Amino acid sequence: MIMKVLIIEDERPLVQGLLSILENCGRNIQVIGTAANIPDAVAMIRACPDLELIFADIRIEDGYSFDVFGAVSTPTL
Repeated sequence: MIMKVLIIEDERPLVQGLLSILENCGRNIQVIGTAANIPDAVAMIRACPDLELIFADIRIEDGYSFDVFGAVSTPTL
C-alpha cells in the first residue's frame, strides 16, 4: 500500500531535505506535492481526498498552516 503525503513548507532547502528523507526511508511513500502557501495547499488537499499524511511548517509565506486546515473539511467516519 502506498501512503500519500503532502508537504506544506515555503523554504525550498527544507522541502528538498524532507523529500530526500522520504525517498530513502524504505517505505512506499508518494509525495503528491509540495505547497508554499495557503491556496496551493488547500487545492492539493481537495484534489487528493485519500491523502494520509501532511508535513506542515507552522508559518508559511502567506500565513499559518492552521489556516489551511480551517479551509478544508474531512469526511466523518
